[in-house]
Amino acid sequence: MDSNYVNDVDNLYRVIQKIEKILLVVFLLIFILSIINSFFDYDIVLYLLLISNIFYVCISSFTDLLLKNNAERERRKTMISNAFNVDITVYKTNKYYNNRFKPSVKKMGVNCFESTLYTKENLSNMFIEQSIKILFLIIMWIIIIFKIKEKSILLLIVQSFFSAEVLFNYIRLIYYYFQVEKIYWNFYNLFVTNRYNDKRDLPLLLEYVMDYETIKNYCHIMLSDNKFKKIKDDVKVKWNQIEKNIK
Repeated sequence: MDSNYVNDVDNLYRVIQKIEKILLVVFLLIFILSIINSFFDYDIVLYLLLISNIFYVCISSFTDLLLKNNAERERRKTMISNAFNVDITVYKTNKYYNNRFKPSVKKMGVNCFESTLYTKENLSNMFIEQSIKILFLIIMWIIIIFKIKEKSILLLIVQSFFSAEVLFNYIRLIYYYFQVEKIYWNFYNLFVTNRYNDKRDLPLLLEYVMDYETIKNYCHIMLSDNKFKKIKDDVKVKWNQIEKNIK
């Protein structure tokens, strides 16, 4: 990585990534405990399941409502700071966005265009991992349905909230991907195919930027850092080629 590269907002995302790794461990724990609870009548397992489910839902909601919102807000500020060369946040970036344009609304649009490319490629690589979680969830529910006991009704209710949280996140991932892909191609047509013109296309540029920021804020999907590291070199080559064709 370039020695001059600066991306202070990453510190906010790293905290979220650590929490999501913990939640993944809790998810696997719930899956294992659910299987054990379905075959063996241990009160301790039932209590652990209740605690684990409540912990997962509460921490996931806290991360979604507060930590992700804060990180996304600061990311938007750094994008605007870079686009207009203004100082509106204590979080700094340097060479996070890669284009040659001078401070302007156009530069903001190109910054957002680049982000949609990286987001789109990262999301497409997250599908398998997230689909495996849903498969585990389906297996867990099949076992619960056939092995449910009367005293497990409370657990069933709690696990319903947990399952809804996991399933909704998966649905949001799919929705997020297709929306970002659509915005990416809108940007591509705007800047590459139709050759962007300030007087003619400024409203469209603002629309696409707002579309991207809105869908990010709504979906609150944390992109995979591991997937990013695997794809970043290939995506950078692709972006450099696209950026050369923006006039």
